[in-house]
Amino acid sequence: MENESENLEIGDKVPQVYELSYLITPTKSLEEAEGKAADLKSHMLSNGGTILNEGKPKIIDLAYPMAKIISNKRYVYENAYFGWVKVEIAKDRASLVKDTLDKDIDVIRFLIIKTKKDVPQLKRRQIRKPVVKKEEPKDVPQVDEEKLNKELEELLTT
Repeated sequence: MENESENLEIGDKVPQVYELSYLITPTKSLEEAEGKAADLKSHMLSNGGTILNEGKPKIIDLAYPMAKIISNKRYVYENAYFGWVKVEIAKDRASLVKDTLDKDIDVIRFLIIKTKKDVPQLKRRQIRKPVVKKEEPKDVPQVDEEKLNKELEELLTT
């Protein structure tokens, strides 16, 4: 049992790559939202994280109204500042970041997912239209219309 707990502790210290997506209240200005994003990044850095990539906050319309209770009062938001950060951080430190975000009144909602360091970008395939070569008609035998009409009449009468 002792070895299992040691292995769990060692596993918690190994850095993993996470992506944090967040929604900041729209009551803030863009500058304040960017400041909040900078605070989130500095909090991750202070917990031993390494920022790999980020998307700066920008205002978006939400797919549905989202509510957040702050000081026993319910606030409903229809838009928010959306941003994201890709960070490499130890599992135990990631839980500290989660606890901080849970308590932050300016963050409406957030999502932390495990990901990979380098996610390959899919290249768009170029769709080429097949080249159709028109073949010149080879010697096509001439059809005698009278003969064809006679044969059709015979078939129809039988």
